[in-house]
Amino acid sequence: MILITACLLVSHCLTTSAAFSTRKLLTGNKHFISSTRRYNRMPKEQPNDDFYDIDAARIRLEAMMGDEPTGSNAIMERSESSTRMSADRINQFDSLPPPPPLTTIAKERRRTEMHLLSRLSESDDALSDLWSLWFAERGPEAANELLQAEELAGQGPRSWDKAEELLRKIIEDHGVYWAEPVNRLATLMYMQGRLQESRELCELVLTIKPWHFGALSGIVMVFAGLGDPIAARQWAARRLPPIQPTGTNRRRSEWVERAIEDSHHSLVEAEAQLKNAFGKPDKPQRKVQEPPSSALDFDDDAWQ
Repeated sequence: MILITACLLVSHCLTTSAAFSTRKLLTGNKHFISSTRRYNRMPKEQPNDDFYDIDAARIRLEAMMGDEPTGSNAIMERSESSTRMSADRINQFDSLPPPPPLTTIAKERRRTEMHLLSRLSESDDALSDLWSLWFAERGPEAANELLQAEELAGQGPRSWDKAEELLRKIIEDHGVYWAEPVNRLATLMYMQGRLQESRELCELVLTIKPWHFGALSGIVMVFAGLGDPIAARQWAARRLPPIQPTGTNRRRSEWVERAIEDSHHSLVEAEAQLKNAFGKPDKPQRKVQEPPSSALDFDDDAWQ
């Protein structure tokens, strides 16, 4: 019980630091506001409080989620809940538009992403690099637009309408398969107390990128706000476990392995879709035989 709450708080701290590094890498601005940190803010009903009271959040989550299962039963429960939730997400978003064709750049980014995910087995150093990669998936100009939306959201309620408008424009321009603007919009909905909308957006992010540790952390807070302890507990089991100072960090390694597998599967699907879009390769044509040399001996008046 205490462990699951501690994991939640540590996860938020780690992703906050990572997102800060993203902003610093892209612009050098020290006032970057991470989406996962803002998931800790109170919804709109309590606008005078910038962030959750930590003790109150701990008590609330403990009361809702109960003791976290351990041992083989815990592994089975996490696996079963993962399968159920994956199927639910696929059914819910089966009307998504087809993804854009896989480009060479997108393929290299996915391979880079898998490499960075693999580094999470031993440390949190790759978190900031993953945030940077996700922010820049559509190039520097689009990343700057997304950072502008972040700045507007960080200015408080007076700028939330503008931030929402810009985020929706970015999503309309670049599509839902750029998951980061959708994730940032989910955060903004949570900050405004629009929890059902935030939930749907989080689930959309996790349909496209199941290993998105920011959305995995955020959706736990959303379901906690919705008063759904079962869903909150299931999603809490899927979050990125923190690095333990001692032991084998088996849960962390299992999470990383599953994330790499999901990412690789997504890449294979994209490659198959690209292949199908172009159809089967043409059959090689038979070599045309050259005419005999005698056929090339024209009379002098052939063109007359």
